[in-house]
Amino acid sequence: MNLMMLLEMAAEGLGDRIAVGSREGGITYGELFARAGAAATRFREDPGDAVVLCDESSPAVPISLFGAAWAGKPYIPLNYRLPDTDLCALAARSAPGIAVADAAGATRLDRVDGLTTVVRDAFLAEPGDEPGHAIGDWNMDAEERSPSSSTRAGRPAPPRRPCCATATSSPTSSAPSSSGGPPRTRPPS
Repeated sequence: MNLMMLLEMAAEGLGDRIAVGSREGGITYGELFARAGAAATRFREDPGDAVVLCDESSPAVPISLFGAAWAGKPYIPLNYRLPDTDLCALAARSAPGIAVADAAGATRLDRVDGLTTVVRDAFLAEPGDEPGHAIGDWNMDAEERSPSSSTRAGRPAPPRRPCCATATSSPTSSAPSSSGGPPRTRPPS
């Protein structure tokens, strides 16, 4: 299961419920899915390799996160509170890419070579407001999956192992419980 599959399931099952923001004026799961699709289209059109976010808490955070996942590009959030030198140094390590930032952050990031900066307000425009940025075609039932999904290079993912030993596992050692209960088991080292 990947990130976009989770959003699509939420949009299908809870499409009218608020996903981000307040009950009055928030973004529903259906709208988040649509806006992430529009963002993915924009991110795919950018020749850069990554999506950088430099913003306070706003709807741009989940939209760019899901849009980056949908576009198959790494999502790199940067702390907008960093001094200019540190922020620009981190952004430069993320280039080439596209950066979404508030107006002040966009001004700070404009000097980074290889980084296309988009001001948050333009980014948050309704999906149909900008020509050429139609909603993408991601579908969890599609045959082609991203590398983060259940198959890797055409091979099934390895079976999941439990994260810790259980009482039925074969421990390499056991230690008495300090609470007087059954002995605790440790997984093999």
